Amino acid sequence: MWARLHKIDKVRPQPNGGAIVIIEDERTAGNMQRVPSLSTLVAIARVLSGFRVLDAKFGGKGEVRYATWANVPSSLSEAITRAGGSIATGDGQTIRVPAYRASVEATIDVAFSELASSVRGVLGISELDKALEKLEAQRRAAAPIDKDAQPEKYWTAVLELAALAGEQARRKNGRWIDTKDMPLPFALKFPEGVLSHPTRVAEKIVSGTEAAPPGAAPPAAEPAAASTAERDPAPVVPAGAKPPEAKSPETKSPDLPPVDEKAVDDALAAMKASQGMAGDAEALDEAPAHGEPIEEPPPPEEPKPE
Repeated sequence: MWARLHKIDKVRPQPNGGAIVIIEDERTAGNMQRVPSLSTLVAIARVLSGFRVLDAKFGGKGEVRYATWANVPSSLSEAITRAGGSIATGDGQTIRVPAYRASVEATIDVAFSELASSVRGVLGISELDKALEKLEAQRRAAAPIDKDAQPEKYWTAVLELAALAGEQARRKNGRWIDTKDMPLPFALKFPEGVLSHPTRVAEKIVSGTEAAPPGAAPPAAEPAAASTAERDPAPVVPAGAKPPEAKSPETKSPDLPPVDEKAVDDALAAMKASQGMAGDAEALDEAPAHGEPIEEPPPPEEPKPE
């Protein structure tokens, strides 16, 4: 499933202790181009998630492959390869377009802006404030979406809400950047260095875990931005004081996409038993819906003095 952001499709351990992470996209080229900005954001998020798994489980050794039989549109191809993923055949065996890892901040920022424009067009509302108010009201009134049962619908709704909220932040010079948060490695960064995460609020709304106050009307644009700030508070900078440095998202120990660790360990053991023959961790083809997140590897023990 192309939009399953919270899962890793396949992990293939390698003889050198690393692994190849396979991200599968079953869509045709035409479907990839239906909403290009959405395809871009989902692909970048999944590739960055793949590297996070490599860091946590395989010491950062390995590669991420975006597997598809389609002819990937040029804009999506650039986003994938800049995020560090190579584009491979649908079975993940043959690399068609190599990765050339580079900054994706500008790509993410433009994609969110284009997605917000697309959503306003679908709603038939050009005014940003009214569009956000209507979309948020619709989502609160709708039934919650289960991300395991309907991942495409779930993550589309989350990203659409976040995109409109992000456009409001541009009034204060907020810009989208990539982070190490999972499964959505995106945040808004302001000139003072403060980070805001509207995707977190959007997830709560879409999943139905955060409801509007009883009897309250859906928040309008500016109040919505204020409520987001309350849920994700930013430090107050006194006049004339030096703005604080933004805290690294790494300190929050974000959850990782679930991966069946036993299947990976078994595959590694089998590989070693066969004297280094590489194989697919096929048991990860369908990761369990409630798989355990990967834990960070413990630091190496310091040698004891003799």
